[in-house]
Amino acid sequence: NGKGSISRILESILVENGYNIGLYTSPHLEVFNERIRFNKENIPDDKLNELFDKVRRACEELEQEGFPYPTGFEIETVIAFLYFLENKTDLVLLEVGLGGRLDATNIIKENLISIISSISLEHTEWLGNTLEEIALEKSAIIKEGSNVIISPQLTKEVKQVITQDGRSRGAKSVTSLDTNEIKLINSDLNHQTFWYQNQVYYLPLLGSYQKNNFLTALAAVNVLKENNYPVNDIQKGLNTLSFPGRFEILHKNPVVLIDGAHNVDGLTQFVKSVRELFGDQKITVFFGILKDKKVEESLKILLPVVKNIYLLKPDNPEALDPEILEEKIKMVNPKIPTTIIKNYQDITNFINLKDNKAIYAVTGSLYLIGPLRKILKHYLTALTV
Repeated sequence: NGKGSISRILESILVENGYNIGLYTSPHLEVFNERIRFNKENIPDDKLNELFDKVRRACEELEQEGFPYPTGFEIETVIAFLYFLENKTDLVLLEVGLGGRLDATNIIKENLISIISSISLEHTEWLGNTLEEIALEKSAIIKEGSNVIISPQLTKEVKQVITQDGRSRGAKSVTSLDTNEIKLINSDLNHQTFWYQNQVYYLPLLGSYQKNNFLTALAAVNVLKENNYPVNDIQKGLNTLSFPGRFEILHKNPVVLIDGAHNVDGLTQFVKSVRELFGDQKITVFFGILKDKKVEESLKILLPVVKNIYLLKPDNPEALDPEILEEKIKMVNPKIPTTIIKNYQDITNFINLKDNKAIYAVTGSLYLIGPLRKILKHYLTALTV
């Protein structure tokens, strides 16, 4: 967790300080083009189609030569590389997909900075059954001569695994961050204010979890400065920063927010953020999750802040059916009212904009919050016109 936020923060800071920046992330929220960006703009449709056709032909040639046809993620990774090459980027920010060691992005031979963000027990069938095993998979993105930055981690053992593996791979430096290095001054529905290295910064991204992501991004900026990439105005980059779907406030009175907390760690941070901003007030939640997540554990974390919950099925073949999710909720807390929404468009029927004290939150799978964000944005915009 945190890869996307760290990437977006760095992207905005570097672009606003005059660099040509390529950003590759996944998954997307609303449109595929979000995955490949140059200078904070999504790849245009015509360019995406052109490069896809070029890569498709190359894939067919490979297949004719007896090689297996590349995966979808491998294909889009190549498209991103071609796009960045055409645009002569100064720096490229690559967010890995699953893991690190065998990820398509790890085809690169060298990198200036290797960032390891927050690690939790997820995708254990692929990455390992302990945090230490998963950390070892993640740390394989470290190249000889790279500068390693480790976000504040859950255990000392995780830090030790990454540090030792980084040194064995010939890392130039390994910096393990401590959350106490940055201090939260204030947080409201507009921004968070932080104190870091004798300066005050205003971060427009909300959520308590952004503290560690912001600290990690700032540490990366310091490494860039040390390597002849001057950054003169960090706040300038923060002023134009946005990251849709990450504790994003769509409406303030009443509060309508959206957050892609799709796993145990994400939901833990979501609940922590809700309590910090709204105290003990219970909230109305629209929720959906994939089958491979720890559903019961996720519900035990989420439900204590919930007044009532509406269940929807994420737009993904691996989505958990709302009927099954409802049964699991009844097992965890039978007192919480549940409603299944079959049609995404119907979500607007369950939001009372005349109740200024209400708090509505859309959370769970990114394959759910993306489509719902589009519907809610249109609905709320139409009401204010």
